[in-house]
Amino acid sequence: MTPRASFSPNTRDLEPIEARRRPFSTLLCKLLVPVGLFATVQGCGASAQTTIKQPGGIELPIEIVHERCDLGRGEGTDVNGDGRPDVVQVHEGGREVCRMLDLNFDGKPDAFVYLDEQGKVRRRESDFDRDGRLDEIASYVGGVVVRKDRDTNLDGKLDTWDFYENGKLVRRLRDTSGAGRVSQWWTFSNAADPSCAVIQSDRDGDGEADPEEVVDTCADAEPSASAPPPVQPTSAPATEAPGDAAKSAEANEAESEKGEK
Repeated sequence: MTPRASFSPNTRDLEPIEARRRPFSTLLCKLLVPVGLFATVQGCGASAQTTIKQPGGIELPIEIVHERCDLGRGEGTDVNGDGRPDVVQVHEGGREVCRMLDLNFDGKPDAFVYLDEQGKVRRRESDFDRDGRLDEIASYVGGVVVRKDRDTNLDGKLDTWDFYENGKLVRRLRDTSGAGRVSQWWTFSNAADPSCAVIQSDRDGDGEADPEEVVDTCADAEPSASAPPPVQPTSAPATEAPGDAAKSAEANEAESEKGEK
């Protein structure tokens, strides 16, 4: 492993592609807004929806925003010896504040990790499909995950929001249509099995869960407490062996002959 050294290569190559696109998008908006075309360009002016408002004042982000990690001031480590840094750590005030990870050694960032003042993870950005765009932003408190915002259909917008308690997934909200509204509500009641959930859906688009659209993913797998115990098969009645049956028939015939005499 190459020892740490000041990181000097072109840091633009290690920034997420989505983050590098913004300067051009900003310029494009400045050119189009004066002529009234801002509505056709996502992210220009007030027409772009960036959050989904929920009851209780909760706002779910739609836009995927990369938090700055100044790799130009970081220290790089070349793990596989190909001459490119696979880990870049950035320090401020004598402590590490963020790091970049190239997990598959392709020269592009796969994750950014951000640390709090105690050195515990507070945020993690991940690119799972290796296309240079972020797919998930996870938030932590005291190093324990509390929420994950994800782009599950890879269209560049967040559509799934997972909520955690004590590090366990308890609730999920989803925008299944890409319409900028929550259309599914997931509740996880079995901490031991995160695949078990009660899913409520909004099919008619009124913003409320439809009573007939409820699915319990593990209901069929759990035995009902009120179901009667299975009936045990009773033992079959005893039958005579062929030889015994023949002897019995002969005895009956002999008795009949005696009676006739």
